[in-house]
Amino acid sequence: MTDVYSPVDTVADGYRDNVETILIVDDEPNNLKVLYDLLSQHSYEVRAARDGQMALDTVQAATPDLILLDIKMPGMTGYDVCQRLKANPETRDVPVIFISALNQVEDIVKAFDVGGVDYITKPFQHAEVMARVRTHLTIIQQQRQLTFQQEQIAAMRRRDRDRFDHLTAMREQFVRSAAHDLKNPLALVTGYASMLRRFDEVRTSPKILECVEQIEYSGEQMLSLITSMLDYVRMQSGLNLDLEQVSLPDFLANIIDGHRANAQEKGINLVFKAPDEDLHVKIDRQLMKRVFDNLLSNAIKYSPADTTTEVELVIDRNRAATHIRDQGYGIQQDEIPHLFEPFYRAAQKGQDIEGSGLGLSVVREILQQHIGSIEVKSTPGKGSTFSVYLPLR
Repeated sequence: MTDVYSPVDTVADGYRDNVETILIVDDEPNNLKVLYDLLSQHSYEVRAARDGQMALDTVQAATPDLILLDIKMPGMTGYDVCQRLKANPETRDVPVIFISALNQVEDIVKAFDVGGVDYITKPFQHAEVMARVRTHLTIIQQQRQLTFQQEQIAAMRRRDRDRFDHLTAMREQFVRSAAHDLKNPLALVTGYASMLRRFDEVRTSPKILECVEQIEYSGEQMLSLITSMLDYVRMQSGLNLDLEQVSLPDFLANIIDGHRANAQEKGINLVFKAPDEDLHVKIDRQLMKRVFDNLLSNAIKYSPADTTTEVELVIDRNRAATHIRDQGYGIQQDEIPHLFEPFYRAAQKGQDIEGSGLGLSVVREILQQHIGSIEVKSTPGKGSTFSVYLPLR
């Protein structure tokens, strides 16, 4: 049972709120009384036990904030008690200060080895006991405050994350719904405009034909913008990639061939350079085609006639690097960091080239999901180089 200095009923009821509780364990009644009186005078709630088993029972009833533990006791030594406490997940964090007449170095070292946080030798000085008790209780309070703050921060982050996820889901749903609701009527507009072009009344009237063509062109531009918006939202939400092993030189050659007619029409020479050895990458064909289609169409779009656009595939350490170089208008250095932001369009002096400003955002999202990356170098008036990096497989 618990010593006379600490009534059993108060232990069963638990410790008082905001009062630090100290358990003293010693088989000498005089030591217990001295420590009990000393600690009680400083407003600590004190519990006392005369042997190791009684100490463990007291801790089991209600965990104290600090334990002052003698070593030489009948039945169970203080070392044994400390080891039992440290083996229990519920009591392992309770600091134990050994207080003993044993003053040999090996005794003190063993006390720390079994989990003690401090050691006081008998006969003890009251001031020393209080100083060490206050120090360790302060450490405990600071640790608890830190833990509480960490838990609060974690809870706030979870709330913020849940809120962000909710807002993101709402945004994505809104974009999908809006885009879907817009695509259907726009498809009708462009479809009817295409039908109107077949009528003789339209074909034979230049003004009416121009209006119909403008309607059809504007509708196609809107559909392209809506498609890009949907693509960007899907990319941010994450995609299930349909990965397959692909020969990158062959893959790029097919894409480049698809852009030759457009390049020739504008008077641009399209060149492809690849190493003799085959390079394999693991990609989603459809998504990666969109990456290079976008970059090639931009290179052609933003280049004047009678220039060269070069696609060069090289090995860069353990990566396949594809450099797309044009001799176009170039990009100002202060604009390069913003190129991959949604809806951002770099200013082209003297050029009025249409676009959604979403293409490069989608390109970067696709590459990131492939553990790839993209870099840009540009000199205004001389051209730009977009470099795509993909891990070799």
